[in-house]
Amino acid sequence: MKLPATIYKSWVGYLWILFVGLTVAAIPWAGIFMLGYSGDLDETSFWMLVITSILVLVVMVERLYVYNLSYITLTKDGIKAENWSSLFYQVDAETEWVRVQDVAIQTNNLFSLLFSFGTVTIQTAGTGQDMRMTMVPNVEALRDAISQLADQATGEDSVELSTTNA
Repeated sequence: MKLPATIYKSWVGYLWILFVGLTVAAIPWAGIFMLGYSGDLDETSFWMLVITSILVLVVMVERLYVYNLSYITLTKDGIKAENWSSLFYQVDAETEWVRVQDVAIQTNNLFSLLFSFGTVTIQTAGTGQDMRMTMVPNVEALRDAISQLADQATGEDSVELSTTNA
């Protein structure tokens, strides 16, 4: 892996946010059509439903933007992770390669297996919390790369043991 390398969240998350946002935004429009068909749609109800739909779309755009802000960067010195939960809250974590103790991955469901994304958790020595990022593409390859770079930094080489009968 060529360093520095920056890994952003999976494209599947963008599709999921779009699907949920557009589905929820469509509910008020269904109400407009149903009320209009029955003849019970007044101007106040119409504008309340339109404003509700617009607010849902604004929240969807905000979620897409925030989703796009999170990343992990692998450098020659270590790892930097930036996770955004909202426009006003982010968690930054940075560690050197020699502090990396364990890299765990988790694929929770069939979709994560099919589309090759999951959660990566990097356990570090001497820091208060682990580095964690969800919806990471190719988690197996990322885990292997981080483990290899951490082993190189600490001077540990992965040695394959074989047993032979003498």
